[in-house]
Amino acid sequence: MTTGTADLLDLIDDAIAVADPETWELETANAAFWQWLKRPPVSGRLDSLLPELQVPEVQAALAEHGKHVWKASGATERGRLFPAEFTLRRITRNGQAVLALHGRNIVRLAESEMMLKSFTKLIDDNNRVLRRQKQAVSDLLDNMRQAIFMINPRGKVEREFSAYSQTIFGSDRAIAGEHIMALLQLTPEQDPSAHERMSFWLSNIFGGDDLQWLLAEELAIPATTYQRSNGDGTAEARRLELEYAPIYEDDVIVKVMVIVKDVTVLRRLAAEVTDKERQHAEVLQRVSELAGMDPGLFETFLTESGTLIDQGRDALDHLATTPHDTDGIHRLFRALHTLKGNARIFQVTTVQDRAHVAEASCQAVRDGDRALTPEVLAELRNDLGEIESVLAELNRLGGEVLWGAQADGGRRQASGPVVKVPETRVLGLRRAYKDLARLIAGLPVPELAEPLADLAKAVQGLTLVPFGEIVERYRPMIGDLCRDLGKPAAALDVSGAEALLDAKLTDRLGDVFLHALRNALDHGIEAPGDRETAGKTAQGKITISCALADGAVTVEVSDDGRGIDLDQVREIAYRKRFLTEEALEATSETDLLQLLFRPGFSTAAQVTEVSGRGVGMDVIRAAVIDLKGDAVVRSRFGQGTTLRLAIPADYYQRL
Repeated sequence: MTTGTADLLDLIDDAIAVADPETWELETANAAFWQWLKRPPVSGRLDSLLPELQVPEVQAALAEHGKHVWKASGATERGRLFPAEFTLRRITRNGQAVLALHGRNIVRLAESEMMLKSFTKLIDDNNRVLRRQKQAVSDLLDNMRQAIFMINPRGKVEREFSAYSQTIFGSDRAIAGEHIMALLQLTPEQDPSAHERMSFWLSNIFGGDDLQWLLAEELAIPATTYQRSNGDGTAEARRLELEYAPIYEDDVIVKVMVIVKDVTVLRRLAAEVTDKERQHAEVLQRVSELAGMDPGLFETFLTESGTLIDQGRDALDHLATTPHDTDGIHRLFRALHTLKGNARIFQVTTVQDRAHVAEASCQAVRDGDRALTPEVLAELRNDLGEIESVLAELNRLGGEVLWGAQADGGRRQASGPVVKVPETRVLGLRRAYKDLARLIAGLPVPELAEPLADLAKAVQGLTLVPFGEIVERYRPMIGDLCRDLGKPAAALDVSGAEALLDAKLTDRLGDVFLHALRNALDHGIEAPGDRETAGKTAQGKITISCALADGAVTVEVSDDGRGIDLDQVREIAYRKRFLTEEALEATSETDLLQLLFRPGFSTAAQVTEVSGRGVGMDVIRAAVIDLKGDAVVRSRFGQGTTLRLAIPADYYQRL
């Protein structure tokens, strides 16, 4: 026996020994044999080492059958007795007979068998658990409203996938084996960009590690539109969202799990919810805008806005037949600009924002940057309609927030019940009075003179309001505008507050006051530092006066600001080609200041949210001319500016 074989035998736990069959002399034995006998290796006879072999029956059986098996105890392992099973065989090795002894620990064998059975049972139990878990996962996947499947390195869908996959991609469609690009309809013709991204992603992730996945993760498309067939020849667009999860083996990506969700309905519901929330937010914003507003001011705002809407609509109707008429586009721009300015002054943001959009479109047409096509006209008409709808909603809310609160003890309570009389009835009453006065004038009844005078006074007083009451509506606005402009609140001085004017006239003067005050506060009154340098107080001053004389109403709006630089007016007039250089030399200061009323003329250094678009003075002049009156500007550079309006006092009484 070679040394290599002996070394190999020493590694075996069972006892192995070889002896001569005639002499029973021990030829060799492994380490386990001597360990079992608890003695060092010695020479001698095998039957002397194991007395059981000296029994004649053993030797006879061995001689006759070539094998003998017996059990013995007494050998020790780690200090304890254990039963052993020995097998003695007569075998031939290299043509010679030998006795081969094999002993093994039958306790360890039994334990191994029991352990094997335990392992087998454990494996069976685990297999049953795995089968249940696999079924549970399968049931879970089949009940999830998502398509879940695996794709392999070739980009194809693996055999197993969730049941809902067919709900998304078609009930009669076997998606296993399909390429993910074809499954998601990502073709170069339908969506070249998405097709290119996904192709690059698929070619870079498989076989990579975590870093490779992170680097390529953004290339995988997160969503796509899928055209799903309805089975009746029609198709519907479905919005699909996709998620991806890598599957690793030995830290290398071998598959990718794809989760597809059909979010078509969710998106529609989310859009509806967003729209509802937007509408709710707009209502809340409108209520908040109204909550702090004076009811009288709000009513003035609504009245003036309605008039401006009518002016804008008339201008659009005119432009529909004569689109190249510059006067029509100027009138439309004036109406929109004034509407936006009024909304800003009264802090009605919902109207201001919409008017700003329409004004920007109209300005592009006015400046020649955009053609006045039928489509643009329709767009402007739609913008005007949206503003009108917002105003109608504000009017409805105002009845609940302002006038409802006023009736229940709000900020301003009338001293007595207020009765609203339609204007047509007032005009009818005036005409009836005139007819009655003419009849009585020819009768010699002096006793009727005094009652007739009282009646005339009462009829005329139906629509007369004090001038001061109208001006006071704008006092809060002055503080707000000054705050926005970063200036101290200008002082307001009113004279002629007791003068009685027709309410219809004061309504038409509303736009005039708004633009006049805006120009005075923004362009007239200087910044506090500039005023102090000029030797003035930091606080500016606005003076408004009203006088009735010779059947005319004279209203003046003055400021103690920087005044108007006539040289600047000449430069702008020449640059904008309002006058030639020769005409400018011959123009008086009075006539030169009248150029401020031209559309688009502005001395402002920059356009602000308050003024500067060259519209304010244009609006003032248009309104005054419509009232059969006149407007004049007087100014002294460095000292201030005065706007003087002269209007027939009985203009509306003569209707």
